[in-house]
Amino acid sequence: MVFLTISLVGQFLYSQSSTASEQEIQQLISKSQGKSIWESFFLSFGLGLIDSPKINTFLEEQDLASINENGLLIGLGFSFRISDNDFLDLEMNLNTSRNREENFGNSFSELGIHLHYHREILQLDEAYSFSLGAQASYVDTNMELYQRNQSFDLSENGFNGNRLSFSYPSFRLGPSLMFNWQDANSGKIFMKIQLQYEINLYSSNWDIDDGQLSNRINEKFNRFNLKLILPLL
Repeated sequence: MVFLTISLVGQFLYSQSSTASEQEIQQLISKSQGKSIWESFFLSFGLGLIDSPKINTFLEEQDLASINENGLLIGLGFSFRISDNDFLDLEMNLNTSRNREENFGNSFSELGIHLHYHREILQLDEAYSFSLGAQASYVDTNMELYQRNQSFDLSENGFNGNRLSFSYPSFRLGPSLMFNWQDANSGKIFMKIQLQYEINLYSSNWDIDDGQLSNRINEKFNRFNLKLILPLL
C-alpha cells in the first residue's frame, strides 16, 4: 500500500514537472518570435486619389485628354517588427490610370518607394487593433499624351511623332491610420486596411522627356490612398 502511494505521488509530480517544462518551452518560443525583426512579405491593392492636377486646365483648353484623378494602386513590400508594438514597412507601389477620349488619350503613372512607420495604439481584442503612423516617399510621376485612331504606313509616310512624354519627381510625407486583423494566438497579421495622405514637400515643374516645355506648370500632387494589405510570409 505504501509502495503504491509513493508510486502515485511520483507519477503526479513527474506529470506536473513535464507540464511546467512544456509551458516554459512555449513561453521561450513566444518570446523568441516576439523578438524577431522579420515580420512578413506583403502585397497591397487599392485606390490612389491625387489632388486636381494643374496641367489638366491647359489640356482641357486644348481639347486634349486630361489626367484621371482616380487610379489603381498595386504594390509589394516587406514589413519588420522593431518592438512589440512598432513596425517598419518598405514598399514599392504603382498608381496608374488612363483616359481615352475620341481623338486623344492620356496614360498616367506614379512609381513610388515608401518607408512607413506605424505603432499599434488601440487593441480592440486579441484579434483586432488600430495603428497610427507616418510615411516618407519618393515618387516618379510620368504622363503620356497620344493621338488616337491613326494609321501609318512606314514605307511611305514614316512616323510623325504623335506622342509626348512628361515627367515629374516628388518627395512626400504624411500620416496614416491602419486597421489590423491578426491571429489571436500567434499574433501574426492576416490583413490590414490602410488610409494615407501624402503631402508633396518638393513642389516641382513638368518636364518633357525629349524637348522643352515653355509653360512651367508647378504641381503639388498630394495623394490620398486607401489600401488593402495582405501579408504572405
